[in-house]
Amino acid sequence: EIDVDFLGAAANVALAGKDAARAVSLVDQALAQAQRLGKAHALIRLHQTRARALLALDRTADALGSIRAALAGRIEPSKLAAISDEQLLVLYDEAMDQVRAEGSATTSPSL
Repeated sequence: EIDVDFLGAAANVALAGKDAARAVSLVDQALAQAQRLGKAHALIRLHQTRARALLALDRTADALGSIRAALAGRIEPSKLAAISDEQLLVLYDEAMDQVRAEGSATTSPSL
């Protein structure tokens, strides 16, 4: 079984190489594995990659769905359903800032 982080990185490489369809395929595999293994910390970043790949394919509605899925663990589902797309993007940016801050706090600087 391929590592979740490796699949996520491969999806980002595919996206950087303008192969958004491959990126979606790889990130979908990573998402399924992360959910199966209970790696909740990886889900928001994987959904971010999926949303970017879907936007590259002009699949805006699907991308917004992926963003909603990324936020599902951070916002009560009934409230999430009532949020407009514009508010959703703001909340998503805030959630990503928080994820980045949490990542920075858990990694020690190299000397």
